[in-house]
Amino acid sequence: MTGIVSIGTESENNRGMNNTEVIMKQWKRTIRAICAIANTFVGALFLFFVLCVSMKLSVMAGEKMNQPLKQDSVGRVALTSSILLRTPEQGIFWQGAMLPYIWKFHEGDNPAFASPALNDRSWSELPAMLMLKKLKPQDWQGIGWFRLHIVIDSTLRNQAVALLMYQKGASEVYLNGRLVQQYGIVSTLAAQEQRFNPMTTPIALQFGDVGEYVLAVRYSNTQAFAEFRRYVNIEYSDMAGFEVHLKALNQAFADDTEKTRFHAVPSLIAFGVLATLTLIHLFLFIFYPQQKANLFFSLFSATVLFRFFVNYYMSVGTDPALFMLFNVSQYVYTTVLSGFYLAFLYAIFYPVIPRRIWLIAVLCLVCSTLLVTFGTTKTTGLMWTLFLAGCAFEGLRVVIMRGILQRQSGAWILAFGVLDYAFMWLVRSGMKIFSMLGWSQSFMDMTMETQELVTFAGYMSLPFAMSVYIALYVSRTNRNLARQLVQIRQLSERTLEQERIASEQAIRQTLLEADNSRKTHELEEARALQLSMLPKSVPEHPGFEIAAYMETATEVGGDYYDFKIASDGTLVAVVGDATGHGMKAGFLVSATKSYVQTLTRHDNGAELLQRISRGIRNMNMRGMYMCLTIVKLIGRQAVIAVAGMPPILLYRAKTRTVDRLLIKALPLGSIADFPYTELTVPLEDDDVLLMMSDGLPELFNAENEVLDYERIEECFREVGSLAPHSIIAALLERAGVWSQGGIMHDDMTIVVLKVKPIPVPTSISNGHTPTLEYDVSKFAATEAV
Repeated sequence: MTGIVSIGTESENNRGMNNTEVIMKQWKRTIRAICAIANTFVGALFLFFVLCVSMKLSVMAGEKMNQPLKQDSVGRVALTSSILLRTPEQGIFWQGAMLPYIWKFHEGDNPAFASPALNDRSWSELPAMLMLKKLKPQDWQGIGWFRLHIVIDSTLRNQAVALLMYQKGASEVYLNGRLVQQYGIVSTLAAQEQRFNPMTTPIALQFGDVGEYVLAVRYSNTQAFAEFRRYVNIEYSDMAGFEVHLKALNQAFADDTEKTRFHAVPSLIAFGVLATLTLIHLFLFIFYPQQKANLFFSLFSATVLFRFFVNYYMSVGTDPALFMLFNVSQYVYTTVLSGFYLAFLYAIFYPVIPRRIWLIAVLCLVCSTLLVTFGTTKTTGLMWTLFLAGCAFEGLRVVIMRGILQRQSGAWILAFGVLDYAFMWLVRSGMKIFSMLGWSQSFMDMTMETQELVTFAGYMSLPFAMSVYIALYVSRTNRNLARQLVQIRQLSERTLEQERIASEQAIRQTLLEADNSRKTHELEEARALQLSMLPKSVPEHPGFEIAAYMETATEVGGDYYDFKIASDGTLVAVVGDATGHGMKAGFLVSATKSYVQTLTRHDNGAELLQRISRGIRNMNMRGMYMCLTIVKLIGRQAVIAVAGMPPILLYRAKTRTVDRLLIKALPLGSIADFPYTELTVPLEDDDVLLMMSDGLPELFNAENEVLDYERIEECFREVGSLAPHSIIAALLERAGVWSQGGIMHDDMTIVVLKVKPIPVPTSISNGHTPTLEYDVSKFAATEAV
């Protein structure tokens, strides 16, 4: 974003003219600008005058409706259904039949004051609104009771009406001694009191079949005079009490919904638009700090956003203290907003921001300080409003003289937004003047909806115009760039073609490097995932010594081993080998691990293999199969189930021989419902089971010969009496000598299980040999990770 069309110097624009012609031209421009501003001001003033007159006539017609209900000679209020329906429609959502200003009042806190039988003729009379400018501190001690007698006609008996309340403190509302609503927490102590403003949210007030009622309000506002002294002369600061309105029930809830829509919809629109514009222009300034217009517009949008937030809270917020704080802050942010507004326009239409912006900044600071310190008296309020209106029309002057008259591109777009913004402040200035002339406050109330519409349009028109201006500028910039690119292409086509070819080659090389890097990263992640599926350590078991080893031929292998100890001490050892390598093999191993971990405790080995085989076939992984060996060690016997894996080698410690345990069966996932079988083998002390994948026996040497099972059996027979980890080390050493550091073509997995000797009992009592049992409680929960 720029804004920002360059402006030629006076010497460039007036080149070829003599001094007289230059002076005449400047005078003509000035006169045209003054006439344009005067015509705009007169037209806007005329429209505002017509609007005000029509609104005043409307107020005069509906002013009687807004008066509070009258009391008879004994202080009672007559209430009829026709009175409740007498509600103006000019946007005053909360207003209904307003109860009288004057109520019966008694200071103190006596629960008996709620009783309808209480004689309150001796009570004093006090305005329920507690206008502190007219009260003395002794008139209000912080808590008291208000009572009002209401007489209803037959149309309201056994009917519900809506009660609407607006207050600055905390209250409890009683009807004939019955508590109907509590707003906040009433207390004589400021620390315990919780003030709450219901903001005229309607509640149902149910009348019975009697004709007279007592409406009693237990009310506290311990901070009334302290807050009044803090915000003296600030609008709404002198009211410390409450207002009560009654309204037809259905109409009240319908109006409350309309009130919420009236305040929420424009606020939500403003929040979304202004937040987006604030961020966009802030980042534009960060990326291009030379263009200050983006910074000032971002600050302007952020301040307007805060203004809409404050306005929304003051319409629906329930905290009186925060309400007053926001009420004071409006003078600050509105004044600062005008400074950002002018700084933004100066940055767009001037090559260098004029020094007068510092004077405006000082005036904004002084104005804000005076308003916060002394409040809005008639004089300061009028001066403040006129100052803001002057800033708005100064912006209009800048747009007309520096933009439209000098024919800057897009200036007419910003002129619409600036004109609407200036009109808004013209309206608000006029209303302040009419208020000083003594016009009824109901004028302000009756025009609330119109005021909000004018304000919303005034604040949002400039951001909208700026958005259109940006779109226009960007589109023109793109068109200019396109034309320049065509010229460059025509002048240097050969050079551009060479650069294009070199660029394509560089991009291709970069893509290849990025693709290789991505694939390497994915393989590393897959390898980490595969390794995470293996046990972090071999489990401890009272009956067996266990050791395991695995090495993959590629980043992601297809081998897999796992252990599991059941609650009864059964040790399950699993070794698997998926066909192939890479991601598919890793995925197949993951699925197999899930099946094994889920089903081992329920099925025997053959049934488990059948279930896993069906599951793999259902995954429809064509050409991918899983070889698997499952060994369940129960006591002193091994139950073996095999699907396409190499034979298990069994070292017999007594005879120092090696048996080859071979079960021929197809890999998992090859044929549905293949009849897998089990082999049960008895074990004795120090017997060793060697489980392996085909990567070890099929290891090649330099002459392209495989290690084979005979050489493995020979080595195993020599080292079978050693510990499991020593057996694995001996096998790996033999494999290393055989391959002489050659490349592995397949994954290699080795699992060794050695039977621990049963401890010999140290004593035999009563001629009986005690039964030896393993304590597997601490191993029962051991699961492979």
